[in-house]
Formats: sequence, C-alpha cells, structure tokens
Amino acid sequence: MMKNNGWIGNYSYFRARINGDSEAVYDLDNNVHYTYNDLEDRANRLANYLKEKQGIKKGDRVAFISRNRIELIDAYYATAKLGAVLIPYNARLSSIEFEKLLNSETPKILFYEDVFESAVDGFRSNVNIEKYIVLKDKEGTADDVSYNEVISYENNSIVYCRELSLDDIHLIIHTGGTTGLPKGGMISHQSLIFNAFNEICTWGLNYQDSAFIILPLYHTGGWNLLTLPLLHCGGRIIINKQFDPKLTLEVIEKEKTTLLFGAATIFRMMS
Repeated sequence: MMKNNGWIGNYSYFRARINGDSEAVYDLDNNVHYTYNDLEDRANRLANYLKEKQGIKKGDRVAFISRNRIELIDAYYATAKLGAVLIPYNARLSSIEFEKLLNSETPKILFYEDVFESAVDGFRSNVNIEKYIVLKDKEGTADDVSYNEVISYENNSIVYCRELSLDDIHLIIHTGGTTGLPKGGMISHQSLIFNAFNEICTWGLNYQDSAFIILPLYHTGGWNLLTLPLLHCGGRIIINKQFDPKLTLEVIEKEKTTLLFGAATIFRMMS
C-alpha cells in the first residue's frame, strides 16, 4: 500500500495493478513486447540500482544521450520513483554543446547509446559525471558498465519517494537551440500528469488506443504526444530508434494504430 504521497511518481505500479498483463510497449527494432508488469519490474530494478549502487536520491539528476529506446521508458519511471530528475539530451548535439550543458545541469550519471561513444569520449575528461552506463546493441563496444547488467539487478522491490510533491521537477526538456545553446525547461510531476489527463479526456483515449511514437524522446512532443497519455490510460505504444517514412506507413497498416502525431515535415516525407 502506498503512503505519504506514494502515488506521485509511482504511475507504473498503479497501472500494473489495473492491467499488468496488457502490452504497453513494442520495441520494433528488437521485436520485443513489454507488458505493464514488465515496465514496473524494470523500473524497480533500475530505481533500486540507482539508489543502492549509485546513491541517487530525490533531486539528483540522471542524463541520457540516446535515441528512442525502452531504456528511456525505464528511466522515466525509475527516476519518478526516486524523485530524481531525468534529462534526455538531443543526441545530435556536438561534444562541445554536451560539455556545456552537462557542466551547467550537473547530472550524476550519464546513460548513453553505444553509437554515440565518440561524442561522449569528446567531453568525458571535461565534465564531472560520476558514472557512465552504456546502452549496447552489440558486444565489444565501450568499457563502461552495460545497461544489461543494470537492468538485471537482483532487487526489484517497490520503490517510491515519501517526500515527493506534485511541484517537484521530473524532466528537463531542452529548447531547440536554433539561436544558441539549448535551454532546459524544468517540467514538474504536476505538469506531466495533468497534460496526460488533459489529452486522455479531450481525445477520449483509452486502453484500446495505440500509437507509433515517431518524435524523439528528448523532445516534449515525444513524451507528451502521445507516450505518457497512452501509458497513463493503459494503451500501447510502438517505439524505434530512427524515423523512416516508409516504415512508419508499414507499421501503421500492420499494427492498426489508432493515433499518429508528427510535425508537418514528417507528414510531407510520408506523402
């Protein structure tokens, strides 16, 4: 039983109680299907690892340099459980831009996808990251701790932060940086949950809805349209690392998704 605001940030726990065996995420690249029970289990393993092995606590910051992957979903729920702040960076930034943002925003841990190893090596000696964790698609790349080891952490007991409030920050999402260095927008638990509720109510979303997420998860659109609303209401999302217009049309036809959100440029490419 959750106590003392335990519901705030522990969305995966309550969703799993309602329809835990339902499919939540389809990882298209690896052809893996994850249920809501899977998301809760993975989030608890990651949260316990961050808490017990890395000393992550409320208010600490955890950063990602990655394309759309299941690990970002894990981290969203795990940081919420701990009251930590998740910072997903635009993977297209240069090493110099990463360096400036990391020194300004001071995350303790950096998760990075192995394809961005050279960019990480470019700033590694100039930032104060305490731990690097690599998301590997193949063996033999990078010497940092592999995420596969982290997500296999033995403690999967339920985690939640007693001191968490709706006003606490959960995500830092950056502006586009078209006129200078991207600026981090601080997004609270309250903003995230009420944005999700707003979309669920106004669009009539429910557990029968699904969407192919084609916007990046370092962008507000990637999270708020439609990832979080669908995961809140028990629906299903499909993710992959790289947008491809032909693939998108094929996935929509095969998976019979009920929703698709994209920028005008994306739809022109599909046309």
